[in-house]
Amino acid sequence: MFSRIFTAAAFAAIASTAALADSRSVEIEYDVATMADASAREALYAEIQGAARSVCETRSARTLVEVRIARQCVTEAVEGAMDQLNTTLAARNIETGTATVEVR
Repeated sequence: MFSRIFTAAAFAAIASTAALADSRSVEIEYDVATMADASAREALYAEIQGAARSVCETRSARTLVEVRIARQCVTEAVEGAMDQLNTTLAARNIETGTATVEVR
């Protein structure tokens, strides 16, 4: 049984005169049946973290404020994705669980 997690982030890019809003998401597919295996859970967690770094654009952060915002974005995106994963695993009788998580 395969399910999907959406790692999403809505973050503000600080401009000189105004804040610009942007929203992105990444879909990660995983096999619920493999989640009993610790190494499969660790691999999925690493994939979630990588997706969060991607949607939060951590590599483009240049100032301390941008780095702080990017780190907070990653933290919230990972937490949201893990909540979504835990909900799906708790309801294993649902074949496919998908939802979009927005981090503000």
